[in-house]
Amino acid sequence: MPQYSEFAEFYAQGPYTQFSQRMAQRMPSLLEELDVKPEVILDMACGEGTFAIEMAKLGYQVVGIDRAPSMIRIAERKAKEAGVEVDFRMRNMSSMIFEDSFDLVTCWFDSLNYVWSLTELQTTFQRVHRALHPGGLFIFDVNTIHGLAHKWAEKPVSIEWKDNDHLVIHESSYNHEMNMATIQITALKREGELWRRVDETHMEKGFYQWEIRNALRDAGLKQLATLGSIMDMTKAEPDSPRVWNICQKPFEQPVPDDVVPLG
Repeated sequence: MPQYSEFAEFYAQGPYTQFSQRMAQRMPSLLEELDVKPEVILDMACGEGTFAIEMAKLGYQVVGIDRAPSMIRIAERKAKEAGVEVDFRMRNMSSMIFEDSFDLVTCWFDSLNYVWSLTELQTTFQRVHRALHPGGLFIFDVNTIHGLAHKWAEKPVSIEWKDNDHLVIHESSYNHEMNMATIQITALKREGELWRRVDETHMEKGFYQWEIRNALRDAGLKQLATLGSIMDMTKAEPDSPRVWNICQKPFEQPVPDDVVPLG
């Protein structure tokens, strides 16, 4: 089953949106600390739209892209209910084409771990460079290899959501040879006297920090900070389970013109 097909509704209704909500709450003060005032934002892998919608509520012009049509449908519905305008589009971030369009690009909740090869990661970063105005920022988080291989291993089976009408269970494993984590999701929802079951398998790729650093450099993006916590701005450590990167497209660099879309 494709990722985030039937599970999209569980995702939108459950605790998963709290991460994007926290990022939205953090963003105004973070931008103030960075002394930048973006007007147009691209939220890559926007999912069900929480972050993009909250930014639109603050007055930003926002485009949200996601490759899952089920997520885009939910995001459009939520934006309409919230009374805000967000330009949601179904796009794969590794083959998106935006030319010099945005002041800020974001990508949250380990969405870049769903990029499964270094080549595709490099292409995604090139696409981000191409989409940014000179001086624009790219802010994203990733699960680290340590986080995927060790932190997740502490709870190979976990109940992610449980109430009277829902039960969602995650079972995780890690392939050390491929640096790939697998999450088997079993989701149950009460529908009358019966329960509907949804099963999805999600896989996340772990990248070494030097691979991310080199891919950003080769794409023409400058790392301004590598953080273990974006809330208190502490630096990343070798055992940080998640790392946030704050990057910038320098003013003096041209937009790459040799990016070839992936299939």
